Amino acid sequence: MVIRPFRLNLSSEKRKLHLRILVLLLLATAAYAFSWMQGHGVIAVPAPVVRVTDFFVFVFFTILAITVLLRFTLARLEGFLQTQLPIEQKILLSKFYELLLYTLGVAVILWRLGVGFSNLTLFVGLITTGIAFAIRDVIMGFFAWLLILTKKPLQIGDGVRIGDDEGEVISIGTFFFTLRTSTGSRAYVKIPNTFILSKSLLNSGKGKLLRTIRMPLKRLPKDIQARIKRLDQAIGKLVGSDKDVLVRLDLDNGWFLKVTYPIPISDEDLRNAVLLTVNREMGALMK
Repeated sequence: MVIRPFRLNLSSEKRKLHLRILVLLLLATAAYAFSWMQGHGVIAVPAPVVRVTDFFVFVFFTILAITVLLRFTLARLEGFLQTQLPIEQKILLSKFYELLLYTLGVAVILWRLGVGFSNLTLFVGLITTGIAFAIRDVIMGFFAWLLILTKKPLQIGDGVRIGDDEGEVISIGTFFFTLRTSTGSRAYVKIPNTFILSKSLLNSGKGKLLRTIRMPLKRLPKDIQARIKRLDQAIGKLVGSDKDVLVRLDLDNGWFLKVTYPIPISDEDLRNAVLLTVNREMGALMK
């Protein structure tokens, strides 16, 4: 059986939480018992001691409640993040989640001490701002995921090219989407959702990719337009439709032939057939 490193880390955290809960439970019980004896006259202590004891009872039970909450929510957090983030980011995010809960606990304790609401708001705001800055990439990934779901720049089954990667979209996660690359059905690449905000995206539609051939020409014969028309029709027959086939001349420090055509993802035989067709029609003109 293979045990994932994140699971091992999470199990270790659970053991620590169990120990923390036991210690806090003992301290809270002892403080509450002492407070109860004070209230029922079993022991007589000065009033300041009574107030301090009541405060510690509140502190221990507040931290205990947060620790118990962590114990029962870390497993859900594991399930949510298991396939979404690298191990390092999963551990980091779980630590920030723990920090956030304990920060809220400290805010409650400060409120119990009499700290004003405005000061508490400032305290919590500073902490949450720091956490948000530290995990800004995770937050941006989440918002990019919402953008993908609502605006649909890509959907499962689409053939896309983003940056240097291309393939068929097979899953869209909270922080990554996965492509089955055009090099084979067993090759996959995970792309951060934030890439749709920073890189150009070419979506060729369901189950296909747009391919481009760009070849330099050494001369332009008089019948070049007729050759281009024949090539356009020939490639259209190969791919099943000439609607998305584009054959044109491109001038960039010399003449180039540029052919754009759609093919099913991973169909290398069809791609080779298109290359042979181009070479047969234009081979004598190429440098």
